[in-house]
Amino acid sequence: MTSFPEGTKARAAACAFKKACILGATAPVWWIEAIFRLHLHRRQKDVVDAVWSHDRVAVKSGHGVGKGTVSACIALWWVIVRRGLVLVTAPTWAQVTNVWFATLRKVFESGVFPPARTPAFQVRTHSWMLGPSWGILGISSDRPDNVQGYHAERLLLIADEAAGIDDALFEAFEGAQVSRGVGKAGMLLLGNPVRSDGYFAEAFAPSSSWKTLTIPCTDSPNVTGERRVPGLATLDWIEERRAEWGPDSNAFRVRVMGEFPLAGSADRVIPEDVLRKAIATAAPAGVLSGVVQGLDVARFGDDASVSVILRDGVVADASAVHGMGAVQVARWAEERAALYGACITVVDETGVGGGVVDEMRRLRSNVRGVNFASAPAQRDRWRDIRTELAFNVASALASGALVIPPTAPHELFEDLRSLHYGITVGGALQVEPKDAQRRRLRRSPDWADAFFLAWRGYSRLSPPHSEDKARRALRSAVRRFGPGHIGGVF
Repeated sequence: MTSFPEGTKARAAACAFKKACILGATAPVWWIEAIFRLHLHRRQKDVVDAVWSHDRVAVKSGHGVGKGTVSACIALWWVIVRRGLVLVTAPTWAQVTNVWFATLRKVFESGVFPPARTPAFQVRTHSWMLGPSWGILGISSDRPDNVQGYHAERLLLIADEAAGIDDALFEAFEGAQVSRGVGKAGMLLLGNPVRSDGYFAEAFAPSSSWKTLTIPCTDSPNVTGERRVPGLATLDWIEERRAEWGPDSNAFRVRVMGEFPLAGSADRVIPEDVLRKAIATAAPAGVLSGVVQGLDVARFGDDASVSVILRDGVVADASAVHGMGAVQVARWAEERAALYGACITVVDETGVGGGVVDEMRRLRSNVRGVNFASAPAQRDRWRDIRTELAFNVASALASGALVIPPTAPHELFEDLRSLHYGITVGGALQVEPKDAQRRRLRRSPDWADAFFLAWRGYSRLSPPHSEDKARRALRSAVRRFGPGHIGGVF
């Protein structure tokens, strides 16, 4: 933030700032760029102009188009030029304080103000109040009545990631607005269109009176060539997502094109054409070599403990057992690892799976536990590790790095075909809970989970040298048949 010197120059600067604010009342884009020394890209300017000329504006967009920055700019313009009150909300309090207000502070500190007109931020991270009913205030979205007590003459509600906010909050705010009209009370809703129902989606209905804007990632200045802006979507990122998710997937529609998701096959993790390609492929295209076992342990009486053996990128075997305790499952898995020469067994250690991991370690097995509910490496892309593994498997099947022979158990194909996903309010992908699949399949999708675990272990293998491969094959033979059958080498 830049201030001007004291004395005559300071008074002149203050006068110039006042004139700028008068002009900014009708030219908000000019004021924002001049005061905060920013260069808004074309679609950000569209959002600013929409708020200036309409009292209700809804913006759906893809990922990385600068909607957080432009909403912070609008809030500062509303407070400093219009001398109004801005209420800011989001699905979680952390998004309000740690994300939105952090962006606001960054924009504010780039501004140019005369000393007498430089209002300081409060120590708290959720407000910037200059007087009664004048400033910016963060509010929690979990209680709709939080917005009912505000009746400022010029009131603006900014809802970030609006699709994830309870409709009751918006309805309560509308009921409290007694000064509807351009320049007085307004609403600005922004976010990824992760839901095709609810208050945010209804704003885009053909009969709606809202001013609506759609900003796909293809409108990013990094893509259009307008200029280079670090952190915004790039053409490479778009093409990577197109290859990974497919252009017709809901993930691509929502996170790239800024469109609402479609119901049906578009939200399948593994599309049918990808699955058919994996079945028809004779040999995988990958360079990894090795044998890995994935083990999903039964949690309920009717569920199965499933073992999937992955050899050199091909499902070599898949089998299930019922009614076994942790010790029995561990010994069964150890026998299968020895039979197929698996170099590692990867187990979902959530719940009862932890006991199996402990028992296999006691048996001196090479075992690794994975918690499906834990955080993934890229939290902005995946909700949890199970989601990350599912989409990584889908990518491997699509690229030919993984092959499922047509002789594989039909339960595995059923599990993979029935797995759907959704998109969180933050834009991350999340596969549906196992209970949702259970209701459709009338059983737990344990076969798919064991397959995902096998891929987890296989994808982390190092490309082997020829000597390592031969040594592993010899060790497998010894474990399977005993040293006497091959001359007592070990």
